[in-house]
Amino acid sequence: MSIVRLAFLAVIIIVIGIVASYSLYDYFTSPHYKMIEINDFSKIYSLIVINNNEIILGGVKIINNTFPIGIAGIYFLDNNTFINFNISEYFNGGYIYSLGYNGTAILLGGSTRINGTLHTSLVEINLQNYKIYNLSKFISPFYTIGQIYAIDWNGEYWLVGGNAYITGVGQSPFLIPFLLKINSSGFYDLSPKLPSDFKVLGGSSTIYSIYSKNSSSIIVGGNAVNMTATIYYNNTFYNVSFNFLHLGVLLTSYYWKGYWLIGGENLTNPENPEPFLAYINNTQVYPIKLKYQLGVVTSLSSINNNIVIALRVPFITSNGTTYGSVILYGHNLEKLNTIMSKPFIVIENMATYNSILYGVGYEQKGNNFYGILIIFSRI
Repeated sequence: MSIVRLAFLAVIIIVIGIVASYSLYDYFTSPHYKMIEINDFSKIYSLIVINNNEIILGGVKIINNTFPIGIAGIYFLDNNTFINFNISEYFNGGYIYSLGYNGTAILLGGSTRINGTLHTSLVEINLQNYKIYNLSKFISPFYTIGQIYAIDWNGEYWLVGGNAYITGVGQSPFLIPFLLKINSSGFYDLSPKLPSDFKVLGGSSTIYSIYSKNSSSIIVGGNAVNMTATIYYNNTFYNVSFNFLHLGVLLTSYYWKGYWLIGGENLTNPENPEPFLAYINNTQVYPIKLKYQLGVVTSLSSINNNIVIALRVPFITSNGTTYGSVILYGHNLEKLNTIMSKPFIVIENMATYNSILYGVGYEQKGNNFYGILIIFSRI
């Protein structure tokens, strides 16, 4: 064999070795995930990870693409089965938007349709004996017509938020936010104590997310004018200050490295909604510029001391523009890497358990939607 051929083979071997090395590096360093389609749902809005095997899911099944029914149950990872809680009678014609867990029971919130109108629905399930308690009847009549979007366990009590449909005498109907505190002593209406930004007269206001940490909670949402946020601690609401134009809505919140994080949609330019992310320091809001200029931040979580941010953004496909999901990840809010980017997939909620990241949402196939569970095995 000639020296030239030997040299050529040596070069080929080196190139193959380099490619193989990079492939192995990519395999061992890139996030790996699997996506599970759960046909019991059309869309999954919330999850609670109980342990390494059991995940509680809540969402909706759209019957014949027209009629919604709220669905919730336990998904078992070991055998890939789903057991329905059969509580849809409490969410008939409506949705389950939020789940909460206090270690022994879960709280499910959303809506049910009565006489053509969506009514707030709140149900508790004791996970020790699976008894079901309809708590909707304890909600004030002022908040009967509306929807529950946010539930969180503070460590000592539940916080439940959403909106209510109000029709005043001689006035046009509008939405007002409500916030309930629930403990063993009963239901307490915190809504009148909310900061004034939450109560724009004649406007449409909603609480979309509640997150608790260290006995304090952040409550966020939006009204007809601006994003809204407040911190609740020791029976007191602390106003959060936006020292900039903040048209839009906040849909998610989190606590990470000593700061509250908030995310949603900036509507300063309504024709081009921009994903919004910010942290709060001493009740002041500091926005973080993201590399995606269109879309909305849908969920926040963290894993191994790194932040995880899910966005819904537009994708250009061969069939035109469609929505999909992007996941950003990093140890610094200013330096985030894209670890997933997929059209036709929308992530509504994320949670971490034992260094595994779980996400739920839905996949669009044509005109139909299918609930999905995404599991990141290495991130």
